[in-house]
Amino acid sequence: MLDKSPDQILDSNLVHIQNELKEKLPNIVLCSEPFHKAEFLNKLINSVETPIIFVDMDLLYTGYIESGFRVCHIH
Repeated sequence: MLDKSPDQILDSNLVHIQNELKEKLPNIVLCSEPFHKAEFLNKLINSVETPIIFVDMDLLYTGYIESGFRVCHIH
């Protein structure tokens, strides 16, 4: 299982994760380190032939907040 606490699985060769991915591809990936998540997703996407759409909602939301974007309500 892939979760936000990857340190619970002490497997430096990632054998456990590789075995999990052989059985099924994840539809969600949570990771406390954004660059590790990006690298993992890059390798995962490049390893399959199926087209993959990736949307990072945290980054999208942070971008809106940092840019000062506000939704105007139309009355």
